[in-house]
Amino acid sequence: MGLFFNRNKLDKPVILKEDTSCIKQITQLEGMLNQKKYSAYSEQIKADLLKLQSGLNGENNVGYYLKNSGIPMYILHDVYLEYNSEYRAQIDFIVITRKYVFVIECKNYSYSTKIIVDSTGQFIISQKDNTTQSMKNPVEQNRIHMEIIKKISPEISRICYPVTVFANEKSILDCRNAPDNIKSHITRADNLVNFITVLIKKSNRFELSDRKMKEYAEFFLAQNKDNPVDYTTKYTVPETAKVTSNIRCICPNCSQPVPKEQYFCKCGMQFSIYRTKLTDGNIKSLLNGNKIRISTDYGDRIVFPEIESHEHNGKTFYQWQSVKFSEPVKAPDNTRCICPNCSRTVPKDHYFCQCGMQFSIYRTKLTDNDIKSLVNGEKVKISTAYGDRIVSPELESREYNGRTLFQWKSAPAK
Repeated sequence: MGLFFNRNKLDKPVILKEDTSCIKQITQLEGMLNQKKYSAYSEQIKADLLKLQSGLNGENNVGYYLKNSGIPMYILHDVYLEYNSEYRAQIDFIVITRKYVFVIECKNYSYSTKIIVDSTGQFIISQKDNTTQSMKNPVEQNRIHMEIIKKISPEISRICYPVTVFANEKSILDCRNAPDNIKSHITRADNLVNFITVLIKKSNRFELSDRKMKEYAEFFLAQNKDNPVDYTTKYTVPETAKVTSNIRCICPNCSQPVPKEQYFCKCGMQFSIYRTKLTDGNIKSLLNGNKIRISTDYGDRIVFPEIESHEHNGKTFYQWQSVKFSEPVKAPDNTRCICPNCSRTVPKDHYFCQCGMQFSIYRTKLTDNDIKSLVNGEKVKISTAYGDRIVSPELESREYNGRTLFQWKSAPAK
């Protein structure tokens, strides 16, 4: 009778690819912030930086759990795949184990975030201030990655298992009511090792040998390509696109020339505010990173060099941010200020108005100087218990316990 020996010796994680293109992109954006020619895009660059840094922190957290899992596996971080130059996928982690090839998509949200998956499979983000918003289905995003792997290698795709991992252990994941086909493909980072272990133990698949595991890992390593993302092309005017007598300007959104007779670009960028066309001088100032004041049929407005987007009839449009300008009204000595929302006087000892306007950001009270600057159309930077924030003079509203509250818009400062 013959004897069979287990020749497999792999008994711990092996990191086959640890580098990430994200670090290169962060370095590139940080360098761009220090260059004057990108000053008009500083807020957008900072937003890109914040997104990349958050994503990298999340991936590092997931990578920590994988490297210390004690499970025999090959780990590949940040794999960029292409098929026929038409289909592309940037995959955070590909992890080859004895039973499955896990295709991992990482999502990282702030610690005050609660991610809810309802019975229809809709993903909803609930913030600490009780505001909610829907988000793209990350499980579906990962399934698209799976389709590309299937085109590249039908053999490997048969044992692939997509997993979406929410990387911040302090955020809350509520998937109690989620459909099974979604619930079985999402987990938190601190449960990832257990998630993988349980799936491997439950599987009745044949185990992959050391040789086969390495073969699959080296296949993905060979297929990996450089991520072509280059932020200088996103924010730099092409050398061939020069302003001439027939060109109004170079579009700050897509870097394409805009004909002299047009006040809009093919990309959806609009060169008007409240139906008032911007002059060439206005546009030049905004492109140079300066704010301007213009008169419209709806009153004077302060226009900022930062670009915002909005949806209309299924299409995305872009324009420079603007807020209503009003001459500052002197508040009586015994009052804090004139409310920018309803024009009532706000008592000196109050940080809220009867109309629902709040003079605090993330429970941090605004100083009189902060309020004065905001009322005058200036942005301010404040420190809160949740980090520094940039507060804009534009108001926003939210619902809380059946009441509408108002406050100045704010975003993390980086």
